[in-house]
Amino acid sequence: MFMKKCKYIALILSAIMLMVLIPVRPAYAADTAYISVGSSSGEVGSEISISVTISSSADISATRILLSYDTSIVEYVSGGDNGGGGSVQWVDTDTFKSKSRTITFKVKKAGSCKISVYGDTKIASDEGEYMTISSSSGTITGEAPVTYSTDNNLASLEISPGVLSPSFSPSVTTYTTSVDKDCTKLIVSAVANDSNATVTVTGTAMDPGSNTTQITVTAQNGSKKVYTIYTTRETGEQETESSAPQETVSEPVVKVDGNEYKILSSFEEHPLPSGYEQEVYEYNGVKVLSGKGINTKLVIMYLENTDGKGKSGFYVYDSVKKTFSRFIEVSQPEITYVILPIDSKTMELPQGYTLTDFTLSGRQIQALVDSDRTYALFYGISSTGETGWFRYKISDGTIQSYSELQVIPVTSTAENNENNEKSDNNRIYILCGAVMGAVILILIVAVCVLESKLSRCKKAFSEAAHREFVDYDDDDLNYVSEEDADDENLEEDDMENVDLEDLEEPEIEEIDLEEID
Repeated sequence: MFMKKCKYIALILSAIMLMVLIPVRPAYAADTAYISVGSSSGEVGSEISISVTISSSADISATRILLSYDTSIVEYVSGGDNGGGGSVQWVDTDTFKSKSRTITFKVKKAGSCKISVYGDTKIASDEGEYMTISSSSGTITGEAPVTYSTDNNLASLEISPGVLSPSFSPSVTTYTTSVDKDCTKLIVSAVANDSNATVTVTGTAMDPGSNTTQITVTAQNGSKKVYTIYTTRETGEQETESSAPQETVSEPVVKVDGNEYKILSSFEEHPLPSGYEQEVYEYNGVKVLSGKGINTKLVIMYLENTDGKGKSGFYVYDSVKKTFSRFIEVSQPEITYVILPIDSKTMELPQGYTLTDFTLSGRQIQALVDSDRTYALFYGISSTGETGWFRYKISDGTIQSYSELQVIPVTSTAENNENNEKSDNNRIYILCGAVMGAVILILIVAVCVLESKLSRCKKAFSEAAHREFVDYDDDDLNYVSEEDADDENLEEDDMENVDLEDLEEPEIEEIDLEEID
């Protein structure tokens, strides 16, 4: 009966050991899916197709992709599950690792149209978890028929107020003028030489100091010519005092990269860039003079170096991080971009690029450059108010917006630490389980050995009781016959001299649940 109890205990201990040793599944990072959008070109009026490919190292079980396009350049025809109005949708519930789909558009006019992944795009794995998504954009280029006009000249150009210098000529693309302090907007009248060409005008708001106005003429075949007017607006003494009263503005000392600067309280010698309005800004409890982007909403200040180590100029102020960074602006024919610092510790950097120093438009910046130095990515904000990554093509200097979507929020440092801690705990549990298993096996062997020895002792005492009956009373509980004492000492000596290695491993008998009951 005692043997059965031992085996029952051993069974329970083995079950506990198995429970402890059950493997704990570690926390894996989400898989990544890649969306590649192809490019194509064709004549105006023709239908052209692009290929959209989804791929992943893990099985994909559900897909919802949104693609954007320019409705002025192309028109959606077929290939998507839903399309029109500048958006194409691809919905798929098949399971796959890689799949492509052809989407067809009709070219409406000459020009380039970017096809990009955007919005609520989601891809789910076969485990029901959203994947991290990386994407590349494609381009559709509408080519004009040979019969289309290439004329992108202006027939006339007039402004009010002011006088152009030099006088207008279709072949001259750069002009200068000046306006008085009361002018807040430059009125531009520009007429294309060809009625099939289109004209767009930007930068007509007049700020104190230097301003840039651009007139872009797009010919019927898509070719462009840009006329630029540089306008200086007078900064009257009355205006400066009314817009930035000297008694309310301070010139506090700030430190940038270890160098000392003071925030200037006047833009008279250093006019604000085009697209910025003068305003009084509260910095660390004091009022300073600043410029605020009309579309970008960026806050810039002119910092003058005071220790001879830094470089004076306009700086962008980050009100969240309480830091300054150099104001670096690059221009395209219709849009300007302010380049902002890249913080690799807090920002999710696009894949396939290396962070390095890069020279753009004669200014050194931090950028992400691909391995063959075809493209450089910079983080910034455009004059239209778009904030994010922009791709600079090194060969021709063109700039486009760049998107690498993350449909799964990036795991925070705290969450990463928690996952690492869980993984460490899992390893500790497994190690403890292994140790417990070894201890349990040793205990099972020890119990079986002790049970065998106790059985032998019980048999010896029983034989001794038959040979001699010892009578004792309550006052002499410790009395034992000399013969019994010798037998007892013998048994104890036997037990002490037992070598566990000489013991045979007990056979494990099958457990009969009815006998246990």
